[in-house]
Amino acid sequence: MGMKSGWIKFSGGVDKVASGLAYDPLGKVMGGAVIGAILGTFMTLVVGAYKEEGAQDFSDSVDQDMQIFEDGTLMRFPDVCGLDDNYYLISQKPKNGLEISRGNYDYSHVLTAKEQRGVADEISSCMDAMRGWARKGNFEFANEFRHIPNVEYSEAGLVQDHANATIHLHKDISEVSENDRKSMHNIIKALDDYVEDGDNSGLYHAAFNAASQSWNNYNRHTNDTEVYYNGDEIKNADQYEKYEYSSVGYLDWAKTVGGVGLLALFMMAGGDTRRSNAYETRAAKRRERLSAIKSLSGRDTPIL
Repeated sequence: MGMKSGWIKFSGGVDKVASGLAYDPLGKVMGGAVIGAILGTFMTLVVGAYKEEGAQDFSDSVDQDMQIFEDGTLMRFPDVCGLDDNYYLISQKPKNGLEISRGNYDYSHVLTAKEQRGVADEISSCMDAMRGWARKGNFEFANEFRHIPNVEYSEAGLVQDHANATIHLHKDISEVSENDRKSMHNIIKALDDYVEDGDNSGLYHAAFNAASQSWNNYNRHTNDTEVYYNGDEIKNADQYEKYEYSSVGYLDWAKTVGGVGLLALFMMAGGDTRRSNAYETRAAKRRERLSAIKSLSGRDTPIL
């Protein structure tokens, strides 16, 4: 494409956007803002999921020589407790004792001893609140609470993200079935002795008591010694099995955001044909000039 025809097409695009805005400025801007927000949110979720996928590959790539344990407990708490959507893994700590790590049902981030104490305080407060509700026969918290015993997990391993130059300690969690990930309420509801319109308080008490015992066991065997970190640095990082990957980098993120912005701009002012007669006249002249350029391709006659 020659410089002259390229300039005509470029100026035509600018004219189309400007004319669309002039025809219906408020509607176009509002429409573009809504479309941009929707697309931006969607793409942010896509980028975040792609970024997380690399870390989750640790679950598939964990070295078979790593030590595996079968006595873990996963817990996820009601929103009112302020512990977010995280799954908390109660697991063995090197040199004996139990520790808490935080993540999801695929892998769990190893926390510093200080972070574990803070998390333990929050979980204790939440468990105390749920015990109080349970004593009153109020089991609404079971709609969100999850308790998964006998979880299989690995010793800690290093996950290194080259794109962001970050290194994390994770414990790999073997596959947890979708059924096990259900809320306490849904698990109880699926029991053979659940009565649809009857009193199921005994079932709720039994299930919650099992979860309460898991937490009591952690409190009895807590190991508060710091074995993983010196401050924020991982101790002796070369002792761990390593999994390396590269997450979505800044350049990919910028391309995504830029693409969303351009698409929103096009849809804001370039997606329909409702424009002034003046615009249509200018567009017709541009088409005539482009046609003339094409017909004279290869000749030296100037286009005026």
